[in-house]
Amino acid sequence: MASNRDGNYNYDASVPAAALFAALFGLTLGLHILQALRGKCRYLIPLVIATLMEVMGYIFRILAIKKPDQLWPLIPSETLIITAPAFLAANSYMIFGRIMAYVGPEYGLVGHEFITKVFVGADIVAILTQASGGSMLSGDDFSSIKIGRTVLIVGLAFQVVAFGIFMFIALAFDLKTRRKLGDKMTPIRPLIWAFYVSALLIIIRSIFRTIEFSTISFESEVQQGYAITHEWMFYVLDSLLILLATIIFNWIHPSSYLPSRKGLRMDGTTYEVRKFRLFRRKRVDTPEPKPEEQEMALSSSRLEHGQYFADFVDGIMVYISTMCILHAMELTSPTLILKSRAVRHSRLMHLGQAMFRSLAALASRQVRNKPIRARNSRLRTLSQASAFLAPLHSTKGPTIQYGGDDALLPSIFDSSSHSLIDQSSKPTGLFGNSDLAQPSDFISLAKRTQRYTKRIVDRIVDYGQTESGSSTDLATLVRLVDRLSDTLCCVIDTAEFVRNSHPDPRWVAAANDAYEYLCSWMNELNTHVGLYKSLDRLTKDPEAVARLSPEEKQVALLFIRDFEKSGIHLPEAQRVQFVTLSDTILSLGRQFLTEAAAPRPDVKVRIRDLTGVPLNVIRSLSSSDARGGEVWVAPNSWEARMILRYAINPNVRRDVFTASNALVPEYVDTLEALIKTRYELAKLVGSPSYAAMTLGEKMARDQNSVNEFLHSLASHHRPLVEAELGKLAKIKQEEENSQETPEILAWDRDYYITRYTSGRSSTIAPVNSFFSVGTAIQGLSRLFQHVYGMTFRAENIRPGEGWDPHVRKLAVIDESEGVIGWIYMDLFARDGKPGGAAHFTVRCSREMADDELAEREAEGLPPLAIDGMRLRGRDSLHQLPVVVLMCDFSIPTDRVPSLLSWHEVETLFHEMGHAMHSMIGRTDYHNVSGTRCATDFVELPSILMEYFAASSPVLATYARHYSTGLPLDFSNLQAQIRAQSPVPALETHSQILMAALDQVYHSNQGNSLSTTAELVKLQKELGGIQIAPNTAWQTQFGHLFGYGASYYSYLFDRAIASQVWKKVFARDPLNREMGERYKREVLRHGGSKDPWHMLAALFDEPELADGGAKAMKRVGEWGIE
Repeated sequence: MASNRDGNYNYDASVPAAALFAALFGLTLGLHILQALRGKCRYLIPLVIATLMEVMGYIFRILAIKKPDQLWPLIPSETLIITAPAFLAANSYMIFGRIMAYVGPEYGLVGHEFITKVFVGADIVAILTQASGGSMLSGDDFSSIKIGRTVLIVGLAFQVVAFGIFMFIALAFDLKTRRKLGDKMTPIRPLIWAFYVSALLIIIRSIFRTIEFSTISFESEVQQGYAITHEWMFYVLDSLLILLATIIFNWIHPSSYLPSRKGLRMDGTTYEVRKFRLFRRKRVDTPEPKPEEQEMALSSSRLEHGQYFADFVDGIMVYISTMCILHAMELTSPTLILKSRAVRHSRLMHLGQAMFRSLAALASRQVRNKPIRARNSRLRTLSQASAFLAPLHSTKGPTIQYGGDDALLPSIFDSSSHSLIDQSSKPTGLFGNSDLAQPSDFISLAKRTQRYTKRIVDRIVDYGQTESGSSTDLATLVRLVDRLSDTLCCVIDTAEFVRNSHPDPRWVAAANDAYEYLCSWMNELNTHVGLYKSLDRLTKDPEAVARLSPEEKQVALLFIRDFEKSGIHLPEAQRVQFVTLSDTILSLGRQFLTEAAAPRPDVKVRIRDLTGVPLNVIRSLSSSDARGGEVWVAPNSWEARMILRYAINPNVRRDVFTASNALVPEYVDTLEALIKTRYELAKLVGSPSYAAMTLGEKMARDQNSVNEFLHSLASHHRPLVEAELGKLAKIKQEEENSQETPEILAWDRDYYITRYTSGRSSTIAPVNSFFSVGTAIQGLSRLFQHVYGMTFRAENIRPGEGWDPHVRKLAVIDESEGVIGWIYMDLFARDGKPGGAAHFTVRCSREMADDELAEREAEGLPPLAIDGMRLRGRDSLHQLPVVVLMCDFSIPTDRVPSLLSWHEVETLFHEMGHAMHSMIGRTDYHNVSGTRCATDFVELPSILMEYFAASSPVLATYARHYSTGLPLDFSNLQAQIRAQSPVPALETHSQILMAALDQVYHSNQGNSLSTTAELVKLQKELGGIQIAPNTAWQTQFGHLFGYGASYYSYLFDRAIASQVWKKVFARDPLNREMGERYKREVLRHGGSKDPWHMLAALFDEPELADGGAKAMKRVGEWGIE
């Protein structure tokens, strides 16, 4: 090629080469348009635009070569070819944003909306800059070309830097998903590699262009750099690279790997779709909001510092892009200079406003991040202003001014940088216990606790040997046994939490040692004959028992039962047998749980039979060992679940279902051995069955009562079950074009439920953005203030008191009594933390004797900072409860708070129900405080909280969009709840079946029954979907071990909670009178009062007080709504 300038180029430009690339880009353009239309991929519009620009650029290049004396074809050619890759970069941002949204934004350094907003905004700046430079570079004036080169290089360099930052974020996301999700990422791995290749090609091209334009010489029109004078470099390092970057997405098209509808996630959940907006929000005509909605929006918009930052970025983007355009206008049209300066001044004013707002928000955030005690007047001023702006709305009932730390709660939980650790405070130990400052302290504390409890044991035995037998002696004895139990449980329960949840393995190991040490001592005490005889002798004195308070009687009875559960009342030989059978049950139970979770043999299916199954599932299966058009499916895997939901071929569904519930004889033998051994243990202690032995201390009292409840509940739900099965059968009938109504088989259930719900949920907007963790906690505090007169107050955590920087400490404040307890909120995920949600009791409530603190100090057990406080209105010293509420929500960032799915909102409310039961149920005895009540009653407060969570008046107090402050559309939430549980009666029926099966297995037939035959028999009796042949799903029913003979409890409490909601709260969930009634009649008693007496008083139904089969049947008739 010639090195001299020929017309518009510094070389002999090739028309055939330009025509070839115009044609190639045209072909890939046509294919991209077809693929985008077929896959409904509107987010690929930048890719189509970029390819179209390349086609047009090369067409103009041909004209520029043929018309060397004219500039008009050169200017669009250079501008289009130079700026088209910026649209490809924007396409990479949007594809990666969709990948992040699909997999899970929580795995990224930033949210997926940040990717599209900021980086696409940066790309627009690069496009405008490059377009300005390209247009000037195409001129014939050397001074203009020099300016154009500088502008163009700046635009290219800016694009390279922005793209480099973007690639760092992408690589961090990829590495984290590889580590966290592993093989689950396999189906979309090809798209990620295509994204990497395309991005690399764009970066190489941008670097080449930057180098190329930097070699332009302004000393001579002839002496130019090598890159600018040799056409092959342009075609190899620009044209070819960009062509490959577009073709790769023809080959690996995003529509084959990502859902067409935005909002779906890989795990099957959804997220809220926000309309893309780069610079400014469009005005949308909406109905005039109500005054309370205006207050809510105003409060959120002024307090949400993340929105200020977004506005600040918007302002900078507007300013930079406007300056680039105005600069180009000034160079090409001097007459516009004055006008452009006026516009520039206006933009600068808007930019200044945005900066001022962001700085004000950051200053506010700095104040909020200070330790609570150091905030003083500035904090109180902000708090009062926020409280004034916050909604004081109650759908029913009087307006209320929210107390506690109401205005601060959202920011305390919604910012990753907001810390409540007060570094200025003196360091302490876990939960404020100075004796747990380091891991080695745990075993020391355990040994001192053992020494102290030995002294209590000696005192109890001495009391039992006295001759007086007075009520005073018995009351003192009960109090001493309760103190013994509480002293041990305080350390054991703390160790139980730490060994399961602490992030430091040293603490975990130390807590485990302490736990095993004290549990061994407790097991020894459970078979301590002297303790049992002392308590048994005095409780057999009718006169002494008659003088006890109801709470003292309940505590004494529970301790006697606990002793006798250990077989302490049996002769020596039978006690040895009792221990042997107990050990066998424990061993069989562990084996049963292991086998329940063990993988079943894979099943082979033909790929051609997977019609209807999503393509990414088939790809995942095909990536494994696929031969001859067949693949292996692992039962109970996510692929198997997707096949059961989507495969049209019923034979494939049958094979996968049968494999997932395969009858493994060895596993059946283990379960039946466990049931038989439990039956033998029950007979040993004089009970007719294991169920009779277990149910005596529960509300049910006997197995006949449980069966009455279950059959009554089944009868109530049978019409609903038949109606739901009828809907599914109708869909099956239409699909099979059958004249008769077909039966819904076991492997049909998931498939036809999916068919029934398809299309119903696609129009439902996700609600996550209306539920940040902080606003949910705020909503809980407001709810409790309405119904109980209680609020949350955030407290500083001293160094060493917590175990993770994200742990928060809430004091529960009663308007009459002051502080009544503390809740440590460990809500966010971390490496090694157990999944799911849980409520841990660290310390129960009880009355403390005057001499107790002195005794503890003498034994080297100094009282904790939370040991005892004198409550307003009470003379005695009370130990206040401490609990931990643990969840695994995503960690908030400074830009976006942790947003909750509806299921997570329900979970938070549910666990808070347990926590508040512990706070309100402050009895005088540890053994009956809070959640230490009957197993078939303990879930009532937590399930009732789920009803509050879904109540419109409660939602109105806090559910608002984290960014805009707009209130939640309640009808949309209701639609989502219905979509998540489309067949509630069928789900309840399945629970009834499992609860009834649990009773059958633990009945007096337990010595010789066939678990499979009993399951088939029971299913026919109860109706519904019948058991599939050659299956034994009972071997995967793990709750048979942990909840043997008591699996009915959850259903039972759901029925009671449904009735409590209907009769007490449904009309006005925020009614204080009803809240006080529920608190007075139920929550405050913990486990110290017969639950039947509580319900009789709450419902004003005296006939419930006696309990028994009649009352259980009555509960079943209430049903579950």
